[in-house]
Amino acid sequence: MKKWLLLLIGMGILFTGCTSENTRTKATIETDTTIETKKSKTQSTEQTTTEMKQSMEASASESLTTESSSEEVKNTLWDSEKSTQLATFVPQWGKTLGQEYKSYNPQNNVSLYGTPLPSAVIDGNWKMAINEAPVTVQWSEDGTGHADFNLVAVYSDVETGEYLGQHVYFFG
Repeated sequence: MKKWLLLLIGMGILFTGCTSENTRTKATIETDTTIETKKSKTQSTEQTTTEMKQSMEASASESLTTESSSEEVKNTLWDSEKSTQLATFVPQWGKTLGQEYKSYNPQNNVSLYGTPLPSAVIDGNWKMAINEAPVTVQWSEDGTGHADFNLVAVYSDVETGEYLGQHVYFFG
């Protein structure tokens, strides 16, 4: 009986030792894996940072090259081509809404309930607001000017729309 007891205790110690070693090996592998993962993430972050720096330097270089270029790029806010495109678009858009639009300007006003537009707004007799903030308005052939809103086109369906259902659109 004592022999069996000693044998069981010995086997228990033996298995405990093996399990303990196995746990240590497992812990070492997990630690090594964690360290490898952290190294990999650090290297990836460093690589991304380096790539971003190179990209920013390249952009800055391109920007300097663009600024020092002798070619002048003309960025026109408004011109006859854009006016023609709008004149083509607005009537087509109006048809989809069941409305018929006509173009107006300071020499050819539309009368919206007795108010001549755009002249009344340009002259300051009728106040215009954008997002509830009053703005100054001026007519502009090229979209530039010193007013808060540089008006380049006016379209309305006043002549064909129902009373109290008429629209006037200012483009600027």
